Amino acid sequence: IFPLAEEWQQKMQDDPFVQTICGEGFLGLLVELRIIILQDVVFLKQLEPSHEMFDHEIFKSSEFLSFAEEL
Repeated sequence: IFPLAEEWQQKMQDDPFVQTICGEGFLGLLVELRIIILQDVVFLKQLEPSHEMFDHEIFKSSEFLSFAEEL
């Protein structure tokens, strides 16, 4: 989830013309929310396994399935 967040954080650090407090805060929020969203999705999938959201490839990946098993 949000695969380019760290890349954009680095771009903001490297280029002072791209740096903004809002941008840095937003990207930091995305990185923090990544784990929370994935944790919540594991339990949502148990409640509604046939929801179309779970057809997305990220929720079928081996990484997500391993993460879900650990919870």
